[in-house]
Amino acid sequence: MSASDGIVDYDHVRSLPGGDQLRRPVEGMSKVLLAADRELLAQEALGSRPWLAHLAERRVPPLFARPLAVNDPRRTDRPDGPIVHRGSIGSADRLVRSARVRDQLATRFGVMAAEMEGSGVAVGADLHGVQWYVVRGISDYCDESKNDRWQPYAALAAASYVRALLAEVSAGLPASRAGTQPRESGLNAIVDVLLSLPVIEEEHQRQTLIRQLPSRIRTQIPSHQVPRLHVITLIQTCERFPDGADQLMRALETTMGGDAPELDRVRSVIGQHWRFSN
Repeated sequence: MSASDGIVDYDHVRSLPGGDQLRRPVEGMSKVLLAADRELLAQEALGSRPWLAHLAERRVPPLFARPLAVNDPRRTDRPDGPIVHRGSIGSADRLVRSARVRDQLATRFGVMAAEMEGSGVAVGADLHGVQWYVVRGISDYCDESKNDRWQPYAALAAASYVRALLAEVSAGLPASRAGTQPRESGLNAIVDVLLSLPVIEEEHQRQTLIRQLPSRIRTQIPSHQVPRLHVITLIQTCERFPDGADQLMRALETTMGGDAPELDRVRSVIGQHWRFSN
């Protein structure tokens, strides 16, 4: 299962009169690995599935061997190996072992699979300016028949597909065409210049600054006690809006005064590294 449409953190919601709404999207998926996945999809359409070679060439320990086939009408298997499904993966700290709950999640959030680790990895990576991509092996139906029988082989299949993804990247598809500064260093540059401002470094003043942002932006910013992580979430939330950089600068000008000399350096760094400026 390739998370080509992202991760849905389906338990991170706010309950409103009209129903539950997701509090935030999970940002930061790697465009490089997504492009590599699309390249593998194109190869598959031409009859080539390189991940099967990785799966077959291994000297698989008995623990990871493919279980014997069973007569199961729900399976969409192929005799030559596993199928790659692409779409959204639902993730939360909840073990799903109910067909009813599974179907509700699929209908409400449009997910094709459910698991428990991806959202934590993705959110943690994004908070530190590191891109992510999730590939999971499907091993059960998330229903009352759930068991561990297929988990080792599913893990091996996922690892084989990841190896094929990385081979596309190392071959220069599309890494050599990226041609831009790594996102991590750009994000850190913005974080560093903002944290150099007293209005950002001190929590009370930081909250005063955030209150100057439009409600559509400020209500989406997750709070965090660690100043650097709070600033990262501030930047990443603003970057989801085409006018986010302008709104952030206006909030800084209102809080600090428009003629504050430090703002010239902030404008320069944001202009160089802001995601929407690329």
